[in-house]
Amino acid sequence: MAEFAEEILRQRVWYWLETEMGMQVDAEVELGTGRIDLVGESAGEVWGIEVKVGEFGTEQVDRYAESDTLDRLYVASGKKLDPEDDSIDVRALSQIRKRLRAGMAEGWYSREEIEQELTAALSREEQEQEIGSQTVYGYVLPFEQIESDKTPISLEDAVRRTQNAIAFSGLGIIHVPSASLREAMSPGDAPAPVILQEASELSRTKTVEFARREEPWVRHWLWRTYGGLPEGHIPNILESDQPYRPIDLITFEGSDDPTAAVENPTDNKVVGFEAKGEGSFSTRRLEEQLSQFLETSTLSRLYLGVPDSIEAKAVEFISSHPEFDQVGVVTVATDGSVTTVQPAETMIPEHDGYLERQTGRKTGYGDELPAEIDDTVTAPYITDEEEIRLKYTDPEPVADELLTNEFENVDRNGYVTPAFTISQRSPLDEVIDDASATRVYVLEGDTVSEKERKQGLVEMKFSYFNDEDILLLNFTRYMGAYIWFTGKELDLLQSVLHSTEFIDGGSVPGQGYIYAADTQDRWIQAQGNPDVEVPDTPSKAYYSEAADYEERIELEIHSHVTDLEAAANEDRIVTFRLGGDGEGADLAVSKAQLVDLIASIEITREHSGKTAELPKRETDSWSQARITQSGDLVEDVDEIDYRSDVIR
Repeated sequence: MAEFAEEILRQRVWYWLETEMGMQVDAEVELGTGRIDLVGESAGEVWGIEVKVGEFGTEQVDRYAESDTLDRLYVASGKKLDPEDDSIDVRALSQIRKRLRAGMAEGWYSREEIEQELTAALSREEQEQEIGSQTVYGYVLPFEQIESDKTPISLEDAVRRTQNAIAFSGLGIIHVPSASLREAMSPGDAPAPVILQEASELSRTKTVEFARREEPWVRHWLWRTYGGLPEGHIPNILESDQPYRPIDLITFEGSDDPTAAVENPTDNKVVGFEAKGEGSFSTRRLEEQLSQFLETSTLSRLYLGVPDSIEAKAVEFISSHPEFDQVGVVTVATDGSVTTVQPAETMIPEHDGYLERQTGRKTGYGDELPAEIDDTVTAPYITDEEEIRLKYTDPEPVADELLTNEFENVDRNGYVTPAFTISQRSPLDEVIDDASATRVYVLEGDTVSEKERKQGLVEMKFSYFNDEDILLLNFTRYMGAYIWFTGKELDLLQSVLHSTEFIDGGSVPGQGYIYAADTQDRWIQAQGNPDVEVPDTPSKAYYSEAADYEERIELEIHSHVTDLEAAANEDRIVTFRLGGDGEGADLAVSKAQLVDLIASIEITREHSGKTAELPKRETDSWSQARITQSGDLVEDVDEIDYRSDVIR
């Protein structure tokens, strides 16, 4: 989702409240129980509006309802929320249950009193709505013996929150119709929001203060005056794996394609505004931001926008920094009028975008381009992180340098056996905190259990942990197993992989766990059971009561380079064997997968464990793609036709 998606939705709702509903409006208003997106006031009635692009959680808006500062509360969403929708906010119900437990522990009420309140307040239909294998009534009602560290909740609030979580009770709904990005960039051009459900009246006992001299107010009236993209994208020159950062507003003169400003700067301009309020005007922060914006060379003009109350401070700041003599100053009054106090110097932008994982992104838009704008990028700005990523766009050159025989002596069968033994270590989950995968390879082969042999696809998830020099191979899907290597074990693994064209294979010792058939069954049965918390894959001590559940095991690597048919197809260059006769798997590794694995281990181990240097394997639509036999990417294993490696 683009950075500006929710912000431009908020600007549209704000504009509608002002122009069609006749309200005085402010944004990011502190209610005492949280900061709400918008507050509108008309004829003494105060509305609170939380703006969401899609789904929302009722727990958040419940806090606003409890603030005693609003007469009515609405959710405005780009998704058309249906007042008759029977969807349930399970997360909110879970929090209610925990807070009721806390109230019971504090002696506020008994379980019987909770039962009475729920029974009286909820209709039978509401009580019997299903959450997994439970009803709403059974899900919310806590057991006395279970403790909670949450803040207690009153029975009245618990009932009201439960009703909101299952039926939007009392909550107003505003639908913001879809619009083209070009329409949304121009105030008043996009379709107006529509109230689908009126909000019930709340009990307001407090007043809210509007801040007409703060950043949200300045940003809104700049947008109303110039249009454009609030929170638009520009390159991020800071050390970060996120290639872009937002600027408060990007607007266009002439063409709204930033490429036009690079190719024909006389007639086309990309204009950036950085907004500050009385409370957010920090000279140190401004020095950093304006310097960074200018360094990107993506803007034709740059303005500092401030409330008119601090005009002198803004002008003094710019004049005292000769490096910002190109920067202009605009002010916004409490009535919304915008004045150019100091014009900005026109610059010629050098870049019309940036690279994100080797893919072009346009200034302002990122990857959310209007249909009329070409997605090519002329001379993109390249961040330091992207420059590193561009170094290894292809794993083959890296692997080619490493595919050499690293063994002078092998046994008579051409097989390498370790010349060292390893001692038992602490389990992996006592050594590292997070085992998220760096790479996922989809391997084809046979998995073996005490019950049967299966043929199918297995995901091999590879993770490297630089601080401990640990490499983890986690096998999931039709089998459950993992093995991890460190130090000389990892050195040996690399040497065997590098030598597969010259030797018949080798055994690499490590430590890990292979799940027996009965534990696999337990994991499979636990999936979909709402009463049992289970990991995404069978992992670690979940199935073992013993502290030393991990064992010393070996990964056997068999080379098939001499198998002419396999070598010709490049689909079974190497086989990984993990486990004994009644467990584990034999899995085929293709040439493309082997090359990628060799390069990935080398790069992550030699470059401080950073994943940015790895050959391109990530895409726009998912963060971690699977690498198939052919070297192609797929989001989900189920998209592959088994034995054909054809993506459906």
